[in-house]
Amino acid sequence: MEKFSLKTGDTEGIVNYPLGINGIDISVMITDRTQNKSSEKEIRLSLRSIGGFPVNELSRRYFNGGGHKNAAGGQTNTSVQETVEIFKNALKTFQK
Repeated sequence: MEKFSLKTGDTEGIVNYPLGINGIDISVMITDRTQNKSSEKEIRLSLRSIGGFPVNELSRRYFNGGGHKNAAGGQTNTSVQETVEIFKNALKTFQK
């Protein structure tokens, strides 16, 4: 966010856009909120879904979060790259 001079709140709602694409049932926005290089990592996730995909359960189980069935959030102290890998692996456990 710093790279593009964005403030907290400037990216609100972006996570919803992919759900308007036919065939997309889940969307995630991963944001690095780490204050500086010497700070502990603070990675936040915003998850949305349509239909029966329980993003609240995924968030609770893997990202110390929660929320509603189709709208949830979470956080982790891993790197963005590690967070993406955890997310991809978590999706496999929720496949039909």
